Amino acid sequence: MDQVELNPTVLHVVPSVNSLTGGPSESVTQLASENVGHRILSQDNQWRGEIAHEGKWAGITAKGYPSLRKLRGFDFPFSVTKNFPEFASDIIHSHGLWMAHSIIADGLRAKGNGLHVVSPRGMLEAYSLKRSALQKRVVWKCFQQRVLSNANAFHATSETEADNIRRLGFPQPIGIIPNGIVLSGNTASKKRHEGTFRLFFMSRIDKKKGLLELIESLADQTEDLPDWSLSIAGKGDDDYEQLCRDKAQQVGLKDRISWHGHVSGEAKEALFQKADVFVLPTYSENFGNVVLEALDHQVPVMTTTGTPWEVLEQENCGWYIEPGLGSLRQAMPRVLATSREELREMGVRGKEVAKDYSWESVRSKFLQFYRWICGHGEVPSFVRI
Repeated sequence: MDQVELNPTVLHVVPSVNSLTGGPSESVTQLASENVGHRILSQDNQWRGEIAHEGKWAGITAKGYPSLRKLRGFDFPFSVTKNFPEFASDIIHSHGLWMAHSIIADGLRAKGNGLHVVSPRGMLEAYSLKRSALQKRVVWKCFQQRVLSNANAFHATSETEADNIRRLGFPQPIGIIPNGIVLSGNTASKKRHEGTFRLFFMSRIDKKKGLLELIESLADQTEDLPDWSLSIAGKGDDDYEQLCRDKAQQVGLKDRISWHGHVSGEAKEALFQKADVFVLPTYSENFGNVVLEALDHQVPVMTTTGTPWEVLEQENCGWYIEPGLGSLRQAMPRVLATSREELREMGVRGKEVAKDYSWESVRSKFLQFYRWICGHGEVPSFVRI
């Protein structure tokens, strides 16, 4: 049995591993640290306040290339093309679209330096395609359609994302593998306290996340709702965050809402421990890692049909509603009327759901997928031909 059949070498090509850029930066680094892929090639987005990431952590070899803000990363390929042989791997796995890293991954494939797997990471969802539509049409014609047509295979985190890939006419195999989670290991039932009902939102601050609509829905019915508070964690679009802050003050909710910025480690853990319900009123999400984190912490989740989390209703561990202000207005009174005992039971069921997404399970699927792409083994059951 050769080395490729045992454990193919993998190069993950990403725009950034800065956690401020959203979920993919964390899921990709975790995927690599689980020994599925051993190297990361990343653009150093200095204009996002990110330092150069070149070195090793958790067994990963990572190399970052600086890019100028005014060129928005499209000077990245000129730094890398001189060193193509250095990045040769059995699999070139690119994550995300519309940026220069796609060109690099396709160039590595064209030079015989690896088979190319593309993870769109939600960027082919209908909602995402409508945002900056003109610029994306230009990029599509210039290189993105060609890159996707040349790819050897796709990876999707959900059936819905796989449907969107097929809808655009790409016939390559699609491995449908969810993101994973490092389970907390805490199996004790979450303690619930009477008093203020604590809502928790954590995500990149962006218009598509529905945060403004969440604030408006709470403001509409303040007098009829139980005592509640909302903790908001995340960074992103500064202008949109200010719009949300202004709305909260305008409708008299400033004292009920706390803003925590980007959180990690103990600060994030503390917010999950205090939360009664996690809310993600997003318009579009190819996966939603934060939903999985909440379930693992035994926090029931309210999210939308813009995510692939219909299991929330199926397993009675949350609420699954249509996106938008109207749906939020109808749902919030129901959510806030849920008893502490009901929340406890929902949390226990959610914890069981989270166990299906352990990194051990996800790692096994990725290894099987990579080996199959390299010509070893039968077609995995989770691959759509």
